[in-house]
Amino acid sequence: MKFPLLLPAFIIATGLCAQELPAPSPRGTVSQVVGLTKVAIDYGRPSANGRAIFGGLVPFGDVWRTGANECTTISFNGPVQFGKVAVPAGKYALFMVPSERTFRVILNSNAEQWGAYEYKSELDVASVEVSPEKCETAEVFTISFGAFQEDAARLDMTWANTRVSVWITAPSIDQAKANIAQALAKPEATAGTFAECADFYLARHIDDAQALVWARKSVEMKKMYWNNFTLAHALHATGAVQEAVAAAEQSAALAETEGDKAAVEAYNKQAAAWRAEAK
Repeated sequence: MKFPLLLPAFIIATGLCAQELPAPSPRGTVSQVVGLTKVAIDYGRPSANGRAIFGGLVPFGDVWRTGANECTTISFNGPVQFGKVAVPAGKYALFMVPSERTFRVILNSNAEQWGAYEYKSELDVASVEVSPEKCETAEVFTISFGAFQEDAARLDMTWANTRVSVWITAPSIDQAKANIAQALAKPEATAGTFAECADFYLARHIDDAQALVWARKSVEMKKMYWNNFTLAHALHATGAVQEAVAAAEQSAALAETEGDKAAVEAYNKQAAAWRAEAK
């Protein structure tokens, strides 16, 4: 008597298998910190195996589990924007509805489903219409993060020669400010702590004057070439260009004594640019 090579899905789903076997669509995970929010995804990874995928194996107009076997889940440990939809922290099922021209990407509050058989649209918390893109062929279904901006990352879902993408945004400024206030209030706050906070405020253009206060405090506590260069940046940002040039040159000299040739080159280059700007 011959037995089938693949066990029926209901046997796997109900745990009637007597032994652990390699899955034809193994589970995969991917995670990424966006701003200060962790995004984590768990999904089944089916292979194309020569089959037509969208419009074939995955019919147009049907809700798809965005993977294989158990539904794909995505969790956020803080509030995010999924596309342009505000989504609270939590764990969600990630579904798609493909069509020839657009894909609808769905977050559903029932994250404990097998496939999409129990899908109920009334439990959707986000539904985003996106245009699929042609891409290099991916034999195995892959979810990844393909591009990044401040407090944002592009979630890419790729299979065969199709990629579907949704931007996830997690604003971090308010939480970062609270974290900074807490860190700087501690007696053990170091010169590095003050410099790091100043760098963040400068990079995000939050408050250059406050960044200058912290940069000066850092250098007063312990002058090093890298925090002195943060001071140079803060001086430039607040309009003290000549002082910024002098601080950058001093930073280069300090870096040379430490043997950091790359820093010496970068600081002197920046000093020259600021000097030209001041003429």
